[in-house]
Amino acid sequence: MKTHKQVLAALLILAALAVSAKAQGHYQSFLVSTYMIQGTVQSMVNGNLNPAQTWSNLTRNLKIDKIYLEVMRNHTLVDEAGLEKLKRFFQDHGIQVCGGLVL
Repeated sequence: MKTHKQVLAALLILAALAVSAKAQGHYQSFLVSTYMIQGTVQSMVNGNLNPAQTWSNLTRNLKIDKIYLEVMRNHTLVDEAGLEKLKRFFQDHGIQVCGGLVL
């Protein structure tokens, strides 16, 4: 069984590693994430919104490292083929892409 000293030492090592770790994004001390709702994602997939123009407007004053694309809201799914194209668009711009959904 581990002693209190061993547990404390392990926690201190983990804390030191966390403090010494730096953000791996556009900014030195933090990462920026944003969430794109299903309606906006679908508009980009349908061609109603231009992804390049929307991205340019969004990142004019703030550099984004990660984007969550909402794939479902109110039981309405975004077109999968279009979603893959949009995902590649963001990845080609060096952005980490994750999914989101709302029931």
